[in-house]
Amino acid sequence: MKNKYRVVDDKYSGFEVQVKFWWFPVLFFQCAGEYPFTNTHPTLEKAKEFMEDKYKGKKSKGGKIHATLE
Repeated sequence: MKNKYRVVDDKYSGFEVQVKFWWFPVLFFQCAGEYPFTNTHPTLEKAKEFMEDKYKGKKSKGGKIHATLE
Protein backbone atom coordinates (compact mmCIF):
# COMPACT_ATOMS: atom_id res chain seq x y z
CA MET A 1 0.00 0.00 0.00
CA LYS A 2 1.22 3.45 -0.91
CA ASN A 3 0.22 7.05 -0.38
CA LYS A 4 -1.24 8.83 -3.42
CA TYR A 5 -0.36 12.41 -4.44
CA ARG A 6 -2.02 14.94 -6.75
CA VAL A 7 -2.01 18.64 -7.69
CA VAL A 8 -5.37 20.43 -7.67
CA ASP A 9 -6.71 23.96 -8.15
CA ASP A 10 -7.08 25.29 -4.59
CA LYS A 11 -9.72 27.95 -5.47
CA TYR A 12 -7.69 30.53 -3.51
CA SER A 13 -4.62 31.68 -5.39
CA GLY A 14 -3.24 28.80 -7.39
CA PHE A 15 -2.49 25.12 -6.99
CA GLU A 16 -1.78 22.81 -4.07
CA VAL A 17 -0.29 19.35 -3.62
CA GLN A 18 -2.48 16.85 -1.78
CA VAL A 19 -1.87 13.40 -0.30
CA LYS A 20 -4.18 10.45 0.41
CA PHE A 21 -2.62 8.26 3.08
CA TRP A 22 -2.75 4.47 2.58
CA TRP A 23 -3.93 4.02 6.18
CA PHE A 24 -6.82 6.54 5.71
CA PRO A 25 -7.87 6.15 2.05
CA VAL A 26 -11.04 8.25 2.32
CA LEU A 27 -9.83 11.86 1.89
CA PHE A 28 -7.01 13.82 0.31
CA PHE A 29 -5.16 16.21 2.65
CA GLN A 30 -3.01 19.21 1.81
CA CYS A 31 0.70 18.43 2.10
CA ALA A 32 2.81 20.55 4.42
CA GLY A 33 4.88 23.08 2.53
CA GLU A 34 7.42 25.69 3.48
CA TYR A 35 4.99 26.91 6.13
CA PRO A 36 3.31 24.45 8.52
CA PHE A 37 -0.16 24.41 6.96
CA THR A 38 0.02 25.54 3.36
CA ASN A 39 1.62 24.73 0.03
CA THR A 40 -0.22 27.08 -2.34
CA HIS A 41 1.72 27.67 -5.56
CA PRO A 42 1.04 30.41 -8.14
CA THR A 43 1.58 28.14 -11.15
CA LEU A 44 1.06 24.50 -12.02
CA GLU A 45 4.75 24.15 -12.82
CA LYS A 46 5.78 25.35 -9.33
CA ALA A 47 3.34 22.90 -7.72
CA LYS A 48 4.72 20.06 -9.85
CA GLU A 49 8.27 21.02 -8.84
CA PHE A 50 7.27 20.97 -5.16
CA MET A 51 5.64 17.55 -5.54
CA GLU A 52 8.60 16.06 -7.40
CA ASP A 53 11.20 17.53 -5.02
CA LYS A 54 9.41 16.58 -1.82
CA TYR A 55 7.83 13.29 -2.88
CA LYS A 56 10.18 11.94 -5.56
CA GLY A 57 9.32 8.39 -6.57
CA LYS A 58 5.71 8.46 -5.30
CA LYS A 59 2.69 7.62 -7.44
CA SER A 60 -0.42 9.76 -7.71
CA LYS A 61 -4.07 9.25 -8.61
CA GLY A 62 -7.28 11.16 -7.93
CA GLY A 63 -10.30 13.06 -9.19
CA LYS A 64 -9.98 16.62 -10.55
CA ILE A 65 -6.24 16.47 -11.12
CA HIS A 66 -4.05 18.97 -12.89
CA ALA A 67 -0.87 16.94 -12.48
CA THR A 68 0.24 13.60 -11.08
CA LEU A 69 3.58 12.27 -10.04
CA GLU A 70 4.23 9.22 -12.18
